[in-house]
Amino acid sequence: MILRLYWIHVNYLSNILYEKKVNRNEAKKLRSGNNNIIVWHPIALIGIFYGKLIGRELRGMKSESLSEVPKNIFKLTYGVITSFIIFWSVLISSYILFVTGVLPASDDVGALSFPLAIFIAIAPNIHARYLVRNDFKLMINLGEIGNNRSTEDIDKPIQHLDHRRYAIRFEAAHALVSIISESPGKAIKYSSKDPEEICEILIQQLQKDEREIQELCIQCLSWISRDYRRVLLPHAELFAKLIRSDHTPFQIHSTTILGNLELSSSEEVKKCANMIKPAVKDPDADVRAKAAKSLGNLPCEYSLNMLHHLEEDVDSEVCQRASESLSKVNEYAS
Repeated sequence: MILRLYWIHVNYLSNILYEKKVNRNEAKKLRSGNNNIIVWHPIALIGIFYGKLIGRELRGMKSESLSEVPKNIFKLTYGVITSFIIFWSVLISSYILFVTGVLPASDDVGALSFPLAIFIAIAPNIHARYLVRNDFKLMINLGEIGNNRSTEDIDKPIQHLDHRRYAIRFEAAHALVSIISESPGKAIKYSSKDPEEICEILIQQLQKDEREIQELCIQCLSWISRDYRRVLLPHAELFAKLIRSDHTPFQIHSTTILGNLELSSSEEVKKCANMIKPAVKDPDADVRAKAAKSLGNLPCEYSLNMLHHLEEDVDSEVCQRASESLSKVNEYAS
């Protein structure tokens, strides 16, 4: 029970510290405070350094709405207040144990109670800052991997797609898209995981309610389907469901994936073409254009009918894609 409460406290504190660190980094406001001490703040009692720290944080609140100020003051003071509470709780508990005779009332034991209280009070803060430091370094490293498109480091973003912190999961997904884009086959060669394993990890992310990460993961799957055309066949129903969603990136990438699948029978081709049917009727021209392109890889009667329909679309790009795909389907037929 105590360990559980400790981790809840450390995780909450680390989230606050991490958010502040990221915000300061993004805004490039890492600067020292002036010599003023916020005397009304409890931290100011500990020394000038903390007074400067709080002064800097409070100045950053000036531009925020009044409704956010109480919330931010709570975040700002959370670590200090909880440290004071823990400190005095340990001291009071020690005193009670001495009075009740549970602990021997000796000078040696009494002398240890004060430093022990200090240690127990600051340990969660030190632990949280340690976690924040490591997480921030990891986020920067993942960003560099993505910017450099380091194919040899592909396993690192894959590994951290399940990280406890959203910002790192997002950075990992973004790095993976950068690495896999344009040459998925080459990139996956550098991974210690099979294409099937990588796809399973990415599909697990699609089950979570994190829209931005989902978009990046399905983009990765779209690229992978180009070079590994049978890997995603067992998940065709999932992509058919995403085509019926109202989110354009999901619809476009799912349509691409279904069009890239390597199918072994005419029945599979018809089934896959039928799965794309909702995209043909979608009000978004980009979705219809992608459907027209994907149907060109699925030569069957269903595709022909849908492509003839798309050839008369009000959008010129959809018409052009439909004409190109009709030529491909007719070549297959001949």
